[in-house]
Amino acid sequence: MKIVLVAQNSSYTHTNAAVRIFARLLSPKHEVKIIETTVNDRGGAEAVSEKLYREKADMYAFSVYIWNRTEQLLSARIIKQLLPDCIVAIGGPEVSYEKEDFISRNPYVDYLIRGEGEQAICDIADGKYKRGSIIDGGIFNGFSVSSEPYYSETNSIGGSLGENENYDGKLIYYESSRGCPYNCSYCLSSAKRPGEHVRAKTAEFAAEEIKILMSHNVKAIKFVDRTFNFDIARAKYIFIKIMEFAKENTEKGKYSGPTCHFEICAALIDDETIDILSDAPEGLFRFEIGVQTATSETLEAIGRRNDTEKIITAVKKLRERTRVTVHLDLICGLPLDTVEGIKKSFNLIYGLCDCLQMGFLKLLPGTRLREEAGKYGMIYLDMPPYTVLCNSTVSFDEMRMLSRIADAAEKFSEKDSGFFSSVEYLIGKARSAFDFYDELSSFLSKNGAVSSRKMYEEIFLFAEKQGYLKDGSSDILREKLRYDFLLSNQGTPPAAIDRKYSDDEKEYIFSVRRAVIHEKPKEDIKLFVPALEAHLFLFDEDSVYLIDRKNHCFEVRKKAELCNMYNIEPCNCAKDKF
Repeated sequence: MKIVLVAQNSSYTHTNAAVRIFARLLSPKHEVKIIETTVNDRGGAEAVSEKLYREKADMYAFSVYIWNRTEQLLSARIIKQLLPDCIVAIGGPEVSYEKEDFISRNPYVDYLIRGEGEQAICDIADGKYKRGSIIDGGIFNGFSVSSEPYYSETNSIGGSLGENENYDGKLIYYESSRGCPYNCSYCLSSAKRPGEHVRAKTAEFAAEEIKILMSHNVKAIKFVDRTFNFDIARAKYIFIKIMEFAKENTEKGKYSGPTCHFEICAALIDDETIDILSDAPEGLFRFEIGVQTATSETLEAIGRRNDTEKIITAVKKLRERTRVTVHLDLICGLPLDTVEGIKKSFNLIYGLCDCLQMGFLKLLPGTRLREEAGKYGMIYLDMPPYTVLCNSTVSFDEMRMLSRIADAAEKFSEKDSGFFSSVEYLIGKARSAFDFYDELSSFLSKNGAVSSRKMYEEIFLFAEKQGYLKDGSSDILREKLRYDFLLSNQGTPPAAIDRKYSDDEKEYIFSVRRAVIHEKPKEDIKLFVPALEAHLFLFDEDSVYLIDRKNHCFEVRKKAELCNMYNIEPCNCAKDKF
């Protein structure tokens, strides 16, 4: 039988793990091909259907998620119209909790798979079910004893799979465990089957699979384990092994291979784990930690333990003693939470992480919280992505305000945003980080969309109008904005934030740049010499900033050190610079 597995990702850099697992299981007995697109590809479902029709397959199996439901079902409908005799199978998290009348409402579907589909997809291909069946895939017992990762250089898929795929620069998903020990009412992992528990590959086996994945030129390996460190000893072993595998791509404490991204329960991080991670190079690990809320009543309502203090303590240790990138999550729209509660949670964790994401509650089919929606006055979208629009404690207007704040925080708070230094300077003057983003998002929404270059001038204008510069700090903010621009962009800074170097300053920075360039080959410092510039800033009058504008990195050198080392005449920042 010829089988086409259809995946549709949310981004070009993503890959679908499920279809690759199915391909490995099906390929010994069937001809298998993966067709993988994104929801942003031109032509939509018609273009996808053209690719499917070209294969003239006997069976098409669609992997359906919250972000691709509409397009996948439409593609399935079209291919059934074009090839009436083909088998159409649908599975994935988005359809696992569909009602019994799903096939009668969607007659182009021959099989609906609920739950884990490894065995079910093989049984369908082998003709064990009649058309029109809803198959409970249940729990796949073979998960923890698989013989290899879902893709590798040694896989047995062959043909158009494996040997022709290019994963360079992409994000690879990997499961080392299934299930979750917790029961958060908004999460699909809380919808447990009788007797279901966390199933995990042994630490040794998972480490060997991860080693294979890390040998490829991929951007990141994202572990889809719901709580990776549910078994603390197992997590420690895998961390240590990953650090060993990373050594060949590590130089001077910086790692250049694929980042390993985990969803972690911070309350389970002990001091021994911190000690182990303290040796990890920069760029190897990224931990996503769900704080969700610091409101006690809300934590109780959604079935989460009140571990906020433990989480904060663990995050602080990660930040102080390791080079792990820390990503913290909040959720707006949870039961009994208010704008004040969300503000408190935001301010509590802002500044403790490299990335703070403020998401919005989605009432997923199959979750307990969706069944309790009426209890908390929740109004939500009845189609993907099922976002809560308001509830009894947060109005629709307030949810829209929170959405604007979330967008602003995501755009400006990360270190590689191009505005980090300026925004952190202004937050230091604000009543709180939440209040700052509230004011900034309101200001920007009134002015409409602007270019990234124009945004530097907009932020200066915002600070001026909001009274942030009443203390005479206009020049410092201009310098912060100029610094951010030079570190993140090409070209001359916008006039409103640019500065004019005096003749003495020009001569000084020219001398510094020339002297530093001569020493670079000896030091093996990774700054791109042709793009290297020397700059002076009022916020740090004792230093010279050497900025590599091609690679967006910098090095700070003390003026006194440079003057003594290279016999350069000292130079102070001119006060009439703008």
